[in-house]
Amino acid sequence: MDRLGGFIPAAGTLEPGQRALIWIGIGLVQFLFLVLLLIDPLWALALVLALAVAVVSLRYPFALVVGVMAARLAANRSMSWQLGPMFVGPFEPLFLLGLTLALIRSVNDRRSRLQDFPAAKLLLALVIWVGLSLTWSGDKGNGIVTFIRIAYEVVLVWLLASEIRTPKRFHQAIWTWLIVAGLLGIAGVIVGTQGGTEEIYGDVAFKSMSAGGRFGGLGQHPNWFGMSMAFGINPAFAMAYVERRRWKRWVLVAIAMVLLVAAISTGSRGAVWGTGMGSLFLALNNERLRRFLYRYWFVIAITFAVALLFGAGALTSAFFRVATRGIDTFWQGNTRFANWDACYRMCVETYGLGVGAGSYLQALPRFNERLLLSDSAYPHGIMWDVMAHYGFVGLSLMTAVILTVFKDFRSALAAVRGTVVEFWLIGMAAALVGYGAHSLVEFHLIDKPFWAFLGVSLGLVLAAKRMAKDPELMKKYKIEAKVIRARGSGIPVRDPHHLPPGA
Repeated sequence: MDRLGGFIPAAGTLEPGQRALIWIGIGLVQFLFLVLLLIDPLWALALVLALAVAVVSLRYPFALVVGVMAARLAANRSMSWQLGPMFVGPFEPLFLLGLTLALIRSVNDRRSRLQDFPAAKLLLALVIWVGLSLTWSGDKGNGIVTFIRIAYEVVLVWLLASEIRTPKRFHQAIWTWLIVAGLLGIAGVIVGTQGGTEEIYGDVAFKSMSAGGRFGGLGQHPNWFGMSMAFGINPAFAMAYVERRRWKRWVLVAIAMVLLVAAISTGSRGAVWGTGMGSLFLALNNERLRRFLYRYWFVIAITFAVALLFGAGALTSAFFRVATRGIDTFWQGNTRFANWDACYRMCVETYGLGVGAGSYLQALPRFNERLLLSDSAYPHGIMWDVMAHYGFVGLSLMTAVILTVFKDFRSALAAVRGTVVEFWLIGMAAALVGYGAHSLVEFHLIDKPFWAFLGVSLGLVLAAKRMAKDPELMKKYKIEAKVIRARGSGIPVRDPHHLPPGA
């Protein structure tokens, strides 16, 4: 049996030539370490950490994949270094290492590690269309950066969906997501109360935070930080409902509450709106889950009211922004409408092709020169972003991806009715629905961490379909009747190993 995940053969099976290569490699690493130590000890330390990550990754390949996902969630400018027009942080090297190991394993196993799924071909077609749009883009430099980013985001989806092949792996991945998001939320709220943004974030500052009342997440724009927090709220509630261990159930609810407070602290009405739409999706999809949610949303509403009435320190102004600035102020300054009008005209006046990848700002003076003077000169919504840059073809491909993912979720749900995995699927779908609602008025196509979350979600879909063909797994993940009764549903269940459709 090979060691270290099948990459390094056992010592007794090494040929003399292979042993010589290993010793040469060790010598080169030692020499490189000494050179870096003389130049800058931090570089030498970075080399040691990189080697440690590589060794652990060889032994536990899935741990690397989960690390890639976590790094994508945590990535922000305060923890990145600018290389030309792009920001590079821990995610990029981990992603390259994970993809490289997946390709090596594919060669060793003589089969592709990247699993096929219906949305994969459509996502690949979207990447190709983005690349083709470079031929008529007015800003090819920015367009190339955009193409590279959408390409590796789609590969990330493929990698995560392929490696999360079982319910157990999904469970490990989503717990990692929730814990990392919770820690980021706590850090963002604590740091956000310690002073001015210029003191905390250095050269990373946002005009929208200048008047106070909005927290950013360690260098993130408030709207983006709020969106990153919102992804985990509804999945955590859905998982808590079917969690058998009491302490884990309370941990999940606590994480959901932390993420909600962090999302509200950004003053982002879109994040609150998206979370609400996701919760509505949860409630409409399952009666038992709806009853479970009632009590928690009641507690949240009371907590929110107390914070507004009696004050919660620096959080109060963010709460007031969400609660008191209504739909009329949402469109204040007509910024969104002006950008949307420009997006529509960019699409129509280019005969449906769009202005090409990365050229929104370059094309904007032809449609609304005044917008260039604001800090909000961007499409304000994924649909509008795709419309402006990639035209009707891009919109058609994006719509096809959404419909295909929706269809996959429905078929997976039907296949695992009455199991824990059904509720996991509903929770993940609720998060995607919430992001979809929020993305109508904010974000770009290439924003993180949506693509990582989509990869995890599709991985669960594939795992659910595979589980449906395995009676043992179906039995293992069946919901126990005592779990249902413990949640106070009031619905009798006679057979603890069988729940009716829609349970």
